[in-house]
Amino acid sequence: MSAGQEYPTLPEGLQPMDDQVAGHAFFDTADSVGLLKSSDDASILKPAGKLLCGLREIKFYEQIRAATTEPDLVPLKDIIPQYLGHMKLPVAGKTYEFIKLSDLTHGMLEPCIMDVKIGCRTWDPQASEEKRKAEESKYQACKQNLGFCIPGFQVYSIANGRRMRYGKDYGKKLTEVTVKDAFRKFLNADSGLCRQLLMQFLSDLWTIQKWARTQTTFRLYSSSVLLVYDARRLKPVLQYQSKSLSSSSSKLTASCNTGSGPLTGTGTSSTSSSPIGGPSSSPGTPTTGGDIEPLQHYFKIQRSHSAFNNYEETPTPVGSTVLPVLKRLVSIH
Repeated sequence: MSAGQEYPTLPEGLQPMDDQVAGHAFFDTADSVGLLKSSDDASILKPAGKLLCGLREIKFYEQIRAATTEPDLVPLKDIIPQYLGHMKLPVAGKTYEFIKLSDLTHGMLEPCIMDVKIGCRTWDPQASEEKRKAEESKYQACKQNLGFCIPGFQVYSIANGRRMRYGKDYGKKLTEVTVKDAFRKFLNADSGLCRQLLMQFLSDLWTIQKWARTQTTFRLYSSSVLLVYDARRLKPVLQYQSKSLSSSSSKLTASCNTGSGPLTGTGTSSTSSSPIGGPSSSPGTPTTGGDIEPLQHYFKIQRSHSAFNNYEETPTPVGSTVLPVLKRLVSIH
């Protein structure tokens, strides 16, 4: 948002999501509408987009919510943000359809967010030739060599506490080599790589791989994997790790595994969190000694376009296209 611009009139209790890192946002175009954040509950409202894509996306989420036994659908409840319904709302004199999802950044004081778009092909099967050519021209280096791209991310620096944002212009310049620097920036690796956080992300990525390896119900296009963690909670973990490493080399294993706590923890259908070391303290409270806050992280598929796998006579596992990309993500981490 540039100086002098004002957001359009919004329904009470809603405001533009300041932490949006990719996708259409307010003021991208004259009538552009971005993500909205609710002050009443821990949710966001995502514009459904064009009619056909919007209806398809709503149907996708409705199917996941209603699933009870379907092997291709039930696991998705732990992979995507919790679906809370859909609604029509007025924005600047126009009515828009919104999809309501759980806010993965709720409760985070310094949310670090990265949007990773999966796939070499990022257009819908029914897209126009113009749309296809436009999509083919974007993020060519990363999509052609790695099968994914990074439209945007934000990170709070552990070193100085400032928020740094990297948008699509930065993402379009990334190559097979420099994309590693983007992940290092996002993980605050200049302050010391947190093995615990990395293993949590990888564990979630392996869960997505497991689902992608076998499911044959959906084909996913222009879908994103969303990585989220709280830098405020990461800082004391890195400080504790650094202190432990410098005090004695015999503590190397313990400090890398962040104390005596378990490497993995428990989660719900909409979140996945793991304790780091000893007793947790309230969010934002400085920690000393062995008391380290729980390090929350999220690794979710933020679906953009999906369709039933009906473009072939015999459905094939989505892993034939998505799985190699997920493997590359693992290797980069």
